[in-house]
Amino acid sequence: MRIDPITLVTELMKNEMNITQFSKISGIPRQTLYQLKGGQRCSEALGTRIAAALGIPLEQLKEKSNRS
Repeated sequence: MRIDPITLVTELMKNEMNITQFSKISGIPRQTLYQLKGGQRCSEALGTRIAAALGIPLEQLKEKSNRS
């Protein structure tokens, strides 16, 4: 799955956090978060951890597919 980078950044801003702060809180390495922000795919488990740490549903965090 892919994380929607705009949603990730928006949620971090809502929580007044940057990637470094979120990394410390969530336990997810900074480099991993930067890669996801850049469009790299991740596992469903990692997406679930990120969504939980942000306090949002996983579906909200997933990148929407333009394919029909």
